[in-house]
Amino acid sequence: PLSLHAALPISADGILDRTLAVLDSVLAARCAAILPDGTIAAGQPPAVAHTRLPRHPVTIAERADDVAFAVSPVPGTSNPAALWLVAESERGGLVGADTAATLLDMAAGYVAARNAADELTAERDARYLSGLLTELFEAGDPVPGHIAERTVKAGWVLDGWHTAVYLTMPGVPADRPRPLSAAAR
Repeated sequence: PLSLHAALPISADGILDRTLAVLDSVLAARCAAILPDGTIAAGQPPAVAHTRLPRHPVTIAERADDVAFAVSPVPGTSNPAALWLVAESERGGLVGADTAATLLDMAAGYVAARNAADELTAERDARYLSGLLTELFEAGDPVPGHIAERTVKAGWVLDGWHTAVYLTMPGVPADRPRPLSAAAR
């Protein structure tokens, strides 16, 4: 999973793809998630709308060049928006640009909420694992049963020799930790 604070906010469970599929069906339109630079993150590439992303995170609905389109930012902490939802249809296939904008706003809120929940889960799991690693180092050998049980549940193997290494590189963002639930799949 990636975060709304990262360059490409997409939930690990495919919620963005599923949300776009529902929007495609309901609006009879091509729907996509687009990064601020115009890169398609998910969905069907639109013909026009990706070239007209607003400079500020506001929802727009327009008709131009025989194409109706709506654009809505996915709410988050970044400004300008890190992700935009776009719906586009040629010649009246879209129920209406205003209706599409309203539905995109609703979907954007849902995607943002799911991403926030994923971020909270990943942060909670990272703190849990960090605490478990600290307990493991402090416990020494042999590892107490309650700690060994928790490490097995976390997917760690305690057999054999282990060396802990933590690397950071200037200018390179650290990968966001995956939720334990995603690691178990």
